[in-house]
Amino acid sequence: RLQVNDTDQADEIPTRLHIGAKYRYAGFEGGAKDARVDLSVEIADRVAMSSPSSYVGLELAWQERVHLRTGYANESSEASGLSVGLGLDIGSLVLDVARIFEGFSAGAGKAQTYLSLRYLF
Repeated sequence: RLQVNDTDQADEIPTRLHIGAKYRYAGFEGGAKDARVDLSVEIADRVAMSSPSSYVGLELAWQERVHLRTGYANESSEASGLSVGLGLDIGSLVLDVARIFEGFSAGAGKAQTYLSLRYLF
């Protein structure tokens, strides 16, 4: 409970369980030795696990500078669907572009595109 006084009006503390696993493969030979592949799977829901959301993601990285990502979210909301992204690390500057292909906006003909610009200290 968050309130000490008036405990009858207190809100319950939100509880959510998020479980995931990641598999990384970086054992390429030849010209692809600077490449790696990450595969991740996750499930998330309230602790009771009555209607869990699931996520699957795949990332291809080259020299830890260029990242190609794709994923699929299976949720009980409009946030479900396929997404694709591209990341570029230039020293301490990181640029990410991603697009979600399903959901409310995509159904209306306007797929959402996200742009993220970060500077790492």
